Amino acid sequence: MSRHAVLEDGSDLGYVEDGTPCGPNMMCLERRCVPVMTFNLSVCPGSSTSHICSDHGTCSNEVKCICDSDYTGKDCSVYDPLPDPQLPEGPEKYKGPSGTNIIIGSLAGAILLAAIVLGGTGWGFKNIRRGRSGGG
Repeated sequence: MSRHAVLEDGSDLGYVEDGTPCGPNMMCLERRCVPVMTFNLSVCPGSSTSHICSDHGTCSNEVKCICDSDYTGKDCSVYDPLPDPQLPEGPEKYKGPSGTNIIIGSLAGAILLAAIVLGGTGWGFKNIRRGRSGGG
């Protein structure tokens, strides 16, 4: 006796639709996994009795090739490897400060210099006044 779960709406949780791929060159039919060749369908491009999708892919239930990662084309016959990520050779060279950094540094330096000059001038005038008024 087999057990399975059925929802209130009558749908079976273990149900797989007919035509769903269930293995290499296999497809579900009436809850069984059967070879695709038994369906008498038109075959995927690049397929023969011994090679499916040029031996570089899987034939889907829509009679289309789903190619392996390094292959492309309708029949998966075109070798198209993914490019390796390019790593920089050697240490990256320091290119120096950018123009924006030079401007910001110059402005900050000018403001600091102006604050020092104005502060020193104010402190100097304060001491001069104290000296003229007789100490204190």
